[in-house]
Amino acid sequence: MALGTGLTKGPYTPTAGVSFSVSDPNVWGNPSTFVQIQNASGFTLSVATSGAPYSIQPQTATTIPTLGDGSVITITPSSGISNQVGTITTVWLLNEQNPPIPDGYLTASNANQREAAAFAAPGTITTNVTVSTLGTDQSVALIFNAIAGSPTIIYSIKGNQSGILYASGTTTLGASNSTVLGPWQIYGNLDSTLNLSITNGGFSTVTGNLVAISSPVEQFVQTQGGSNLGLGVYQYGGAKDISVSLISTTSPTGLLAAPSAGTVYRLHTLAITNNTGSGGGVRFYTASAPIAELHMGSQNNLFLGGLLIDRAITVVSFTNVGGTGIAATAHYDVITTPSIY
Repeated sequence: MALGTGLTKGPYTPTAGVSFSVSDPNVWGNPSTFVQIQNASGFTLSVATSGAPYSIQPQTATTIPTLGDGSVITITPSSGISNQVGTITTVWLLNEQNPPIPDGYLTASNANQREAAAFAAPGTITTNVTVSTLGTDQSVALIFNAIAGSPTIIYSIKGNQSGILYASGTTTLGASNSTVLGPWQIYGNLDSTLNLSITNGGFSTVTGNLVAISSPVEQFVQTQGGSNLGLGVYQYGGAKDISVSLISTTSPTGLLAAPSAGTVYRLHTLAITNNTGSGGGVRFYTASAPIAELHMGSQNNLFLGGLLIDRAITVVSFTNVGGTGIAATAHYDVITTPSIY
């Protein structure tokens, strides 16, 4: 019986329409009988080996048979969208060896995010923003800055290439707190651009950001149904919220006490608001280790996507603004401590 999980070759960086060949590393001994293709990219792959070519979908691992004679396989990446990124890795398996990871959708170890677009929507008109995506983008969230007057806005996010309406709705913005909507799942490997539409029913300009996220599968709950593109998985949580007011620049204030045994906090967003002006800032800490630093007027909110914290969280205002000071807010969940290795 063959032991181990095969020999790895790669990773390779794919280019649309450019074929490349990978040889069996076991050719001089006992040739491989299977090869696992780990397609951590936004491309669809056509893999020529034994018989008809195999089609490997984006962000999936698939094990296919080889001829068993040490011959090479040929991989051709293809996509109708030019902005795909990622890598391709091959794992060559002898008879009775098992692949190192299960076939199916790949997971990631970190939730990566970036500001995909900033927007400013004047009152009483509809503003449309074209947002560029990456092939690895899996979800987006809308963050609206606090604004006086609490206007009601209508929003929608649609894929320009696929025509999929990813999100739409109506909400009333908070006068003293940032408003976070989403995240909603998108398919960056289908849409190179999104159309963000915002209709502002108020008289003041609404500003904010669209955040694009490449999230691990562990942050989604599996549900029945859904399309064959996303398998019906959706991010959820962040229903709990807590806020404290800060005036002193020297005394830390408790935001969340240490979670009870066997549980952790799952942080979704941090935000600060200042009812007296645009200045000031807040640091969020666990013990003496900082989590985040936010500044009014430049970055007054942060999307964390489910960061796990197992200890108390404190906040301190490092600029004394006086008056009613700065309000520091966290949206979070309390969950059972997961096993992380």
